Parts: sequence; C-alpha cells; structure tokens
Amino acid sequence: MSNTSAVYPSLKDKVVFVLGGSSGIGADFVEAFAKQGSKVAFVGRNENSANELIVFSNDKFKVEEDLLVYLGDYIDRGLKSKQVIDQIIKIKNNKIKTKCLMGNHEELMIDFIFNKKNNIKDWLKFGADQTFKSYDIEIVDFIKDGFEDNIIDKLRNTLLDKMDDSHINFFQKLELTFSSKKYLFVHA
Repeated sequence: MSNTSAVYPSLKDKVVFVLGGSSGIGADFVEAFAKQGSKVAFVGRNENSANELIVFSNDKFKVEEDLLVYLGDYIDRGLKSKQVIDQIIKIKNNKIKTKCLMGNHEELMIDFIFNKKNNIKDWLKFGADQTFKSYDIEIVDFIKDGFEDNIIDKLRNTLLDKMDDSHINFFQKLELTFSSKKYLFVHA
C-alpha cells in the first residue's frame, strides 16, 4: 500500500463497503479505511487474501449493532457458488444480522427451481454451469440430448435433491429490496 493514502476523518466509525476488496487496490482501500477507524465490509474473489483482511478488520464489526446487507449475485461467479451460500448461512447462524437481496443470477435460479421455468438456455449465458458444478452436477450430462421439458425437469429435480433445506430456504427468502431510515438497497 502506498504511503500517500487519503484520510477521511468523517468516515471514522462509519461503515465503508468496498467491492473487489480482497486484492489489489481494493485491498489497499480496505486496509486504509480500517486503519483510520472505519468499519469495513467488502466482497472479493480472492479467498486467501480476503481471509487475511478479515482478521485485520474484524475488530471493527460489532455483531450486536451492525447489519450486513448482501446485494445478490452469490451464484454463477465461479465453481464455489454452493460454498458462498454455505458461508452466508454460517454467518446468519452466528447471530450476525443480515439481509440478503436477490440479484439477477438468483432470479434465474429461482425461476428455474421454484417457478419451474425452462430458462436454462438463458441461465447458461450467466454461468449456470458453474453453479451446477458447485452442487456436483454436470449440466452437459442432461442437456446433451436437448432442452425439452422432461430433460429439464430431471435436471431441476437433481439440483433440488443435491440442495439441502438450508439452501432451498435461503433462495426462497431472498428479498428484492431493503430499506433503512436513510438508505434503499437494491441489486441493480
């Protein structure tokens, strides 16, 4: 990190959210905000770097007072979609206040699973194959013979069989928006 970081005294004891905060310049921002006394929340894709930063900034987060708002797109972003959901559920089970919003990726999954839409061609454009792999399902084993409803029904049922109740419950309870006294949160 550079020695010429900007300092924002008005953000001391305030929550700062950094997208891409697990490595590179994003990690530099996480560290700089934490050092100046901000409560830092971040998302990122580099798990090892993120774990180091979590240890660094963890003392700023007050479980009794603070709320984590997740903005969606938990799935389709790599081969660990299932593990991302596991981690969010673990955080919720540790009595940390959370709100989980639905992103467009979750909307595709929810339409597929619960609304029984045959939208797999569209969902594949957004990374459905990665989500299925995270649940140990090779989607190509199903769609190699086409996209007819009976094939897609088998795929849907296989996914539901692989998902435990906590995952099904997680996706059923996703919200479109959340508002606080000052802010409206939505996936855009």
